[in-house]
Amino acid sequence: MAKRFRRRQMLIKRRFQLRFTLLVLSCTVIAIAIQGFLLHREVAALADEPVVDSAALLDAWPAVLIKRSLHALLLALPIVVGVAIGSSFRVAGPLHRIEAHLRKVRDGAQPGPLTLRRDDELQELCVLLNEALGCASAAAPAAAPAAAPGAPVPAPRAVADSTQTAGARA
Repeated sequence: MAKRFRRRQMLIKRRFQLRFTLLVLSCTVIAIAIQGFLLHREVAALADEPVVDSAALLDAWPAVLIKRSLHALLLALPIVVGVAIGSSFRVAGPLHRIEAHLRKVRDGAQPGPLTLRRDDELQELCVLLNEALGCASAAAPAAAPAAAPGAPVPAPRAVADSTQTAGARA
């Protein structure tokens, strides 16, 4: 039997995962706040009626809850969808650019170094891809002149650890 893979580290890309979690949590808080506001308005309207019988209130409660939950959903859904699509630009855009860049390379073109917007995610992947394809980074210093024939060839530089690279950009 194959040994089952068990994840040891829950936060692989800590900054991205925490920002995404905060985004989901924020949308949840907004949805709950809308729900609470609508329920409060309905209960306040029921309490303003001249004679409030507790049995009548309990009978009306399921319909009120369903009605206000649907209203909250209709109000919160566009907000959540808008936030989700807006925040996905930081990942979807770079993925699209990386795919387009790799298609050009596959087709034999030499597109040069891949660049991403400053605030995009996947910066480390972009750097690694440029290094793997042998592209000079725009931020890298100019290449040294070619060595004389017979001179020792320097060892390739090591790829920077993603935590060091992320720390340098932050």
